[in-house]
Amino acid sequence: ITDNFGGFTWYKNSRLKRINNWNNDSSIDSPSELMYIKDVKENKYFSVCTRCANDMNYVIKHGHGYSSFIQVADNLLQNIDVFVEHDKNQKNIFFNLKNLAYEKRYLKLYYYIDLVLGEDKEKTNGNIICKKGENSVQIKNIFSNQFDKEIVISCNLEIKNVIYGKRNFFGEEYDLRAPKYILNKSLEEQKKYSKANGIALEIDIKLQEFENKEIVFSIGVSTSR
Repeated sequence: ITDNFGGFTWYKNSRLKRINNWNNDSSIDSPSELMYIKDVKENKYFSVCTRCANDMNYVIKHGHGYSSFIQVADNLLQNIDVFVEHDKNQKNIFFNLKNLAYEKRYLKLYYYIDLVLGEDKEKTNGNIICKKGENSVQIKNIFSNQFDKEIVISCNLEIKNVIYGKRNFFGEEYDLRAPKYILNKSLEEQKKYSKANGIALEIDIKLQEFENKEIVFSIGVSTSR
């Protein structure tokens, strides 16, 4: 993980069993996990990543086994804690969101993850299948010799929608500052089951004035049904 939020996640072997993409260019530091928040009423959005659709200041803390990202943007106080549980194959993202305005807020939260599920993204591209549940998405590489475990991404809130594929979320240009789906939401007819080289989870959030809400994402390895 870096100051740009979305880090590199793997299962047991950081070369052969990559869950998402690893970027070796520290000057660009292109994240493989991203979050965006959109105000539905105002039709504007920003990212919780420091250099993606955002020019605001942050407080970032790295401690023993966790990282925290704190900022105030658009009258929203955001506090994100990221850590891996010491006794489980599970990474958690605790996102605490507080409305600082004297009005109700209707928001959409988008959590995007760039999928690999194996050693090489070029080799696994086209081999990854995803299936949406009410609060989770099951992800599997159909070639078990590349990655033999099912990945589950879950949320404590209902997953309203899943956008399958990097192109369907970002568009042809893959501009992290201007995801085409957030701008016009017309790139793809949604499906419950699909192949994808990346997915974005769409969460609806309603906040009363000065209300505080916690959104929890977990990325885990499923060892049994």
